[in-house]
Amino acid sequence: MNRNSTALIILALLIPLAGCQHSGTTTTSQPRASQNSTAPPAVESTPAPPTATANPSSTVPTQVTSAVDALIAQQETAKYPCLPHGVKLRSVTLKDDVATLDFNSRFNSLANMGDTTESQAQKALRTAVGTVNGVEKMNVTVDGKPFDSQMTDWSTPFDVHYQTDEGGSESPDNTTSTGSN
Repeated sequence: MNRNSTALIILALLIPLAGCQHSGTTTTSQPRASQNSTAPPAVESTPAPPTATANPSSTVPTQVTSAVDALIAQQETAKYPCLPHGVKLRSVTLKDDVATLDFNSRFNSLANMGDTTESQAQKALRTAVGTVNGVEKMNVTVDGKPFDSQMTDWSTPFDVHYQTDEGGSESPDNTTSTGSN
């Protein structure tokens, strides 16, 4: 599968996945769409992240970039975005299965958007990055410096992989968790 096809698949799966709700609302888990379905996922359902069978490490940062850029594009048109307008992903580096996402200074505005929005932004980023096979954890920096927030701990890399529980809802895979959730 070429890069454009992979990027389109990721984009198609992230758009219904990454919508954030207005601050002050409660987020509830949505059941996942069946992985065997050939119909496009409904807006209310959360599709399973795609997994690639072979991901050479040199393409992982490119795939992470595509997934996060798709999330940012979706957020630019969302009614209640969880990422500040004007946020751009400057770079992605991968070391020991930890992806470091470096954003422009607009990302710092997230610290003033409230703890609910900040938590939703972290979950949306985790979900987007979690679609890429070969990434176990994620770290966020702004202009090369750790993102500083009083609401959420962003300083420790956090898990990005999700698994489906028996009820069909998403839950973090805590088997290897050492960072914040």
